[in-house]
Amino acid sequence: MQLTLLLSLCFSQMAMWWTSLLAVLLYLTHATPSCFGLRQPSRHSSFTNSLRVTRSVRASVQRLLLAYKEQLLGDKNFEDKRLVLESLPAVNFNYSTWVLIKDAERLCWDADGLRTFWVHLETQRHLLQREGSTARAGTTQRRGRGPRAHSDLCLSIQHIQMDLRDLLKQVNAQLTLLNSTKTDLAFPCSARAVPVRVTQSSSPTATSPPRRTPRSLWAQRQEGYVVLRDLNRFLFRLALDFNFLKANLPPQ
Repeated sequence: MQLTLLLSLCFSQMAMWWTSLLAVLLYLTHATPSCFGLRQPSRHSSFTNSLRVTRSVRASVQRLLLAYKEQLLGDKNFEDKRLVLESLPAVNFNYSTWVLIKDAERLCWDADGLRTFWVHLETQRHLLQREGSTARAGTTQRRGRGPRAHSDLCLSIQHIQMDLRDLLKQVNAQLTLLNSTKTDLAFPCSARAVPVRVTQSSSPTATSPPRRTPRSLWAQRQEGYVVLRDLNRFLFRLALDFNFLKANLPPQ
């Protein structure tokens, strides 16, 4: 009799224990991070991080632009505002129009611009590599400091491309989050036609330079200057976009 009672008590305690364990598991399965004092990254912190990265990348572009002008154009103070590339995103904007752009639309244009500059940098990097190979083969250059300069510039361009790719991922993540809560985007970014005259693709997955019309070495170097100059301006506007988007968020 005592043995039967003891076994009954044991089974009763085990049933209660399993019931409690099941309840805990169910709670952990459906609980949110905030239940444990953890907070998911907010859009405020996301824009703050993107702004920090953008400023860092812009500083790198400014250093590269200075080195590019000094080593390939022969003058670190070289400036020519007449030089333009129609395939690059617009870097000048009207403030009264800029503030009226919808958030999703703004992020879409930012993503398109980052993709376009990535491809142009890819093209310039391949051109510099080709020019450096020619220099190593013994071709006399009218300007520049030899193949070592080309190698250093190519490496700097590659680092900036990696930074642009990271920025693009952040913009896409912010756009995805925004589209999950709003419906003010009339059409997806992928549906946009991004004009890229000198490239075959507007995606950061391009691995080879596009076919180009033969031009002088000086003209090619001037084009590289324009790409870096306008990228510097584009990143300035991108930083303004992140600041503007962050300021328009509801308070935490």
